[in-house]
Amino acid sequence: MTIQESRAREAEKWARMYEALKGIEAGDGTMKTARALMKKADPKMTQSKAMIDLLAFEHLGYIEGVRDGEGKMMEPMAVRITEKGHEYFKRRAAE
Repeated sequence: MTIQESRAREAEKWARMYEALKGIEAGDGTMKTARALMKKADPKMTQSKAMIDLLAFEHLGYIEGVRDGEGKMMEPMAVRITEKGHEYFKRRAAE
């Protein structure tokens, strides 16, 4: 696989993850739905990895509404992609 092919594959993966986050944002807020959407973006996604990724995306400021004021994961989540997140995922999908 060439570097260009590898980059194209990564860009496609980020585009799928961005679509998954949009689905989570519009969804019912359950981890089950979030994991299913994230698994569609990345077939290797496990529930643990989905939780970690959501927490990391929130920590980095790409999304909000995963944790409550005490830092515990909310159920249902009220995920919203931030402006920083929209910019980040669009840029990664375009690389």
